[in-house]
Amino acid sequence: MFFASAILPLGWSLGVLALAMLVPSLVAFGYGESEQSQVFLLSALLTAFASGAIIIATRGVALQAPRRREGFFSATLIWTLVPGFAALPLYQIGVVDTGVDAWFETVSGFTTTGATVIHQLDITEFSVLIWRALLQWLGGLATIVLVVVLLSYLGGGGMQFFESAMPRGERKAMSVQIVHTLKSIGGIYCALTFLCAVFLWFAGMTVFESIAHAFSAVSGGGFSTRDASIAAFSSPVIELVLIIFMVASAVNFTLHWAVLHGRKISIYTTDVEIRALAGLIVAAGAMLTVIAWSTGALDSHHMLTGLFMAVSTITTSGFVSHTDTSWASAGIMLMLMLMFTGGATGSTAGGLKLLRFTALVKMAGRELSRLAHPHGVVALKYGSRPIDTGTLHAIWSYFCIYLLTIVGLSVILALFGVGFTDALGMVVSVISNSGLGDGTLLVESGNGYADISDGAKYSLIAAMILGRLEFLTVLVLLSPSFWRR
Repeated sequence: MFFASAILPLGWSLGVLALAMLVPSLVAFGYGESEQSQVFLLSALLTAFASGAIIIATRGVALQAPRRREGFFSATLIWTLVPGFAALPLYQIGVVDTGVDAWFETVSGFTTTGATVIHQLDITEFSVLIWRALLQWLGGLATIVLVVVLLSYLGGGGMQFFESAMPRGERKAMSVQIVHTLKSIGGIYCALTFLCAVFLWFAGMTVFESIAHAFSAVSGGGFSTRDASIAAFSSPVIELVLIIFMVASAVNFTLHWAVLHGRKISIYTTDVEIRALAGLIVAAGAMLTVIAWSTGALDSHHMLTGLFMAVSTITTSGFVSHTDTSWASAGIMLMLMLMFTGGATGSTAGGLKLLRFTALVKMAGRELSRLAHPHGVVALKYGSRPIDTGTLHAIWSYFCIYLLTIVGLSVILALFGVGFTDALGMVVSVISNSGLGDGTLLVESGNGYADISDGAKYSLIAAMILGRLEFLTVLVLLSPSFWRR
């Protein structure tokens, strides 16, 4: 019963993926890419067959309210195997050289990381470009469902402090709860995507590029249709539109839902995570602007460079607005710190999350206060709510695991021949699900993700999945006690 109930969500996920493959197949047909259209169609049929086999094999099993073992195991299966099926058309079309590269690209897409191993995007098939963007969009929606339905419901790593939008109380069928969440949050997600595409079109993008970049921006993914990313358009208006929608997507989607259902708009200004997000964007944007100005990169066409890169990194979107800017060590370190921090819980952003970051800052402040007043009692609050000791321990444990995983994976990449500083930049980038294009921006050697060994790519694939599934979801599966009833 355990494996059946855990595998069934994978079957339904593959069914959704099969339907999604029809979109690039139609795009390929419309743009005269007949061979690519057939590849996507055949891949859709194969994926649908696998989906049907799983659903039939687990027939009679109901999706109940999530339990830890089934929920964590199912999430790990979905984020590992769905990209494997999504990689089939990329490998068959030949835009990547190996199966590892194809899997890397689709894991990067589904985890909304945005790290790419594909060169010459400017001449890549339209069907491939829209598939990468659509895969990110689906991954962003799946991420919101994952956080709202699973992580906040079951707790772990401090996520029990996050207020879930999923109905609690009665142990309703999980399928009912997921549908409720999709209706509540999915509509907002789709509306933001539509508005972003419209504004990007008005700003000067083609219809195709506006849709592809809207998929990437709202999902916090960062895949572009150009090798130079947003820098290829050299448009402050496009950058401003993307800034607005990247920030909107890095905000807790339950706040958007609450405002649309009668709550006062002041809920945005009183939310702790939004205030932290705004403060970091303003401070980091100013610092990056000064760095860009000091290198002589700022001119009338690139006045938003510092602010854009601050927003792109802290929301873990990974768009690049100016490829010629030399950020120097200070700028790169600042961007890595922003990626590490990430956006709000319940959003498409990755990273540590601002909920945990603000709690850690408050913990540090309390310890400093204790140095001055050893016998004083300092209560910690998140907004108006007290933070209990159990939640603080969970957040601190998560933070330690986060750091240890970064160090461990950096060492592994170094063993595969990547310079340690380059390895650290790549690991922080992908584990925070930021990516920043082909990876050349964050490394001293000038080589990106495509130039590292297969072993290093497998390590980064693991980092992307770990980061998206909040570490504990995957790592807890390695504990023997977790499997004991």
